Amino acid sequence: MREMAVACFQLEADGSDTVSTVGLALVIASALAWSIGNLLLREYPVSQVAPLSLLIPLFGIVSSMLILGQWPSALGLAAMLLILLALAVGARPGKAVPAGRQRGGGRRENLQR
Repeated sequence: MREMAVACFQLEADGSDTVSTVGLALVIASALAWSIGNLLLREYPVSQVAPLSLLIPLFGIVSSMLILGQWPSALGLAAMLLILLALAVGARPGKAVPAGRQRGGGRRENLQR
């Protein structure tokens, strides 16, 4: 990450302000995302935190909308809605299956069928 930040500042000296700004925003956003993810993992089980990784492309698209003014196409917006739908379906509470009660039970005699 440090090399990326240094490269961004070197690009600014060459006159490419947009690239350096986006690069610096990338470094800050990545550090913030990792920090928030680690804080969430302290408080919640991985099974609840991991599906949130589906939001990474959405944050990238929304960031480009806000920072660069680039809007996705209708297909891109539909893809964003599909990701949100998948997250909503995956976040629904369901009946947990105990480890020993899974299909086959993990016993050797059940695996040799």
